[in-house]
Amino acid sequence: MKWILASSSPRRKELLKEMGVDFKVIPSHEPENRKRGESPSKFVRRLAVLKARSIANKIKSEEDEHLVIGADTIVVLRGKIFGKPRSVRHAGNMLLQLSGKMHRVYTGVALINSKSGKVKSGLSVSKVYFRKISKDEAPKIGGKHLDKSGSYACQDKVDRLVNKIDGDWQGVMGLPIKLVKKLVR
Repeated sequence: MKWILASSSPRRKELLKEMGVDFKVIPSHEPENRKRGESPSKFVRRLAVLKARSIANKIKSEEDEHLVIGADTIVVLRGKIFGKPRSVRHAGNMLLQLSGKMHRVYTGVALINSKSGKVKSGLSVSKVYFRKISKDEAPKIGGKHLDKSGSYACQDKVDRLVNKIDGDWQGVMGLPIKLVKKLVR
């Protein structure tokens, strides 16, 4: 079975490559709108399924069977969802809110068989502990990460924002490989 990643995220591509599978990338361009009253866990799982399903539907007439992987990641602090920032200023404000605190990172993952339409989905939730960030450094750091939920990258060694992660660090990066392997089995 051929694999397709329904995301253009460089971090997700990197993590999937580490798994040792051959895959191609077909980004999903589904809108990431939250439904009224939707919990963070339901939100990311629904988006992961939506993204994978949009690609599976596009390729279902192909002769080959594909496993389509969709994922979505959000940062949550005290019930408030931090998605991708709208600007450098917005990114800096997000980081200042996260400064010195623990927040959670939710990553929803969905696998869809393009022929059968069978869906498997799961959720990774990790606690992330941030160091204190100054008002001067927040926009500088956030400006580098405008494509990431919460305006940061846990793997960025220069910024050193993360003091500790309780949970799956790959989930914080955007694709928890242990969960992907579990869903494949």
